[in-house]
Amino acid sequence: MTKVISIAAVSGGGKTTLAKQLLQSLPNAEALYFDEIEFQKAPEDLTKWVDEGGDLKE
Repeated sequence: MTKVISIAAVSGGGKTTLAKQLLQSLPNAEALYFDEIEFQKAPEDLTKWVDEGGDLKE
């Protein structure tokens, strides 16, 4: 079963540090950083988009 962990915090709040620690602790984990994604048009409902699998080609 796929699990998604979402991390939100202020700038400098430790998001990247926590993500790196999770990647080390969870052997099959992947990280997706939204600052690395350039949306041509942002999804109208970002939560729904993520719930439906977050297709980056969409």
